[in-house]
Amino acid sequence: MEIARKILPAALSSRLQSGSALLERQRDGRRAERISFALPAVDRLLQGGLPRGVLAELSGPRSSGRQALALTALAALTQSGESAALVDVGNQLDPQQAAAFGVELPRLLWVRPPAAQALAVTEAILSAGFALCVLDTNDGLRRSRALLDHAFRRLAHTARVHESTLLVVSTWPLCGTAAHVVLAAEQARGSWEHGLLQGLALRLTVREWRVPGKAEAGGRSEPLLLLHPQSVAAKGKRPRANTQPVQPAIPAIPAMPARSVPLETLPRVAWERGKRVAQA
Repeated sequence: MEIARKILPAALSSRLQSGSALLERQRDGRRAERISFALPAVDRLLQGGLPRGVLAELSGPRSSGRQALALTALAALTQSGESAALVDVGNQLDPQQAAAFGVELPRLLWVRPPAAQALAVTEAILSAGFALCVLDTNDGLRRSRALLDHAFRRLAHTARVHESTLLVVSTWPLCGTAAHVVLAAEQARGSWEHGLLQGLALRLTVREWRVPGKAEAGGRSEPLLLLHPQSVAAKGKRPRANTQPVQPAIPAIPAMPARSVPLETLPRVAWERGKRVAQA
């Protein structure tokens, strides 16, 4: 924690909190029965949101909106007063983007383990009682099918015992029969208006729904639209898709500010600044 405070900019380091502090704040609030995405179309597709104590899987190719959906879930949960965790295997998250997207950073535990330790770290987080843990694999889990099946069955059991929800985000399905809810996002297509790109239209489908006591056939789907933030700000309304209007819209991930520094370069930036000060 102290090392992270020294490396990160002051605006971010002042908002860092330990995992125990996040859990203490979570225990003080009341928990809803389901974890909502705060998007009517997605919540309708999931019958109110992700159930507590299940393993859910969201897969899709690049540019399919899976990261936007994961950040949407984190933003909705943290804004409701609960604490969440993100296991970022590929170290792809930009905290400034997450904050602009609506994630309450003081309520988010961000862990960036090596791929070999990602599953063990995820199990420890679920055991701690976080309401939602998002495991963003970033295509970094390279294990045999048998080992992955065993690992995810163990994670599903841990999530059920501690009433935590695990959302696994990946390019292709990894969890097998261990997943209670299997979601698939199709590759997005451009939504144009007057020759200008307004956003990306996609479709989210429930492939499997094996929630204990509420099992039913999958195959339900909903159209979604990821809006370009500049088009929304300029017109003050939701743009139309090529085929037909779709509701609701998922806000697109805002672009990284021009002055932001990638996290992996921060240690070297801090070292170079210290060297210049010493030479002066």
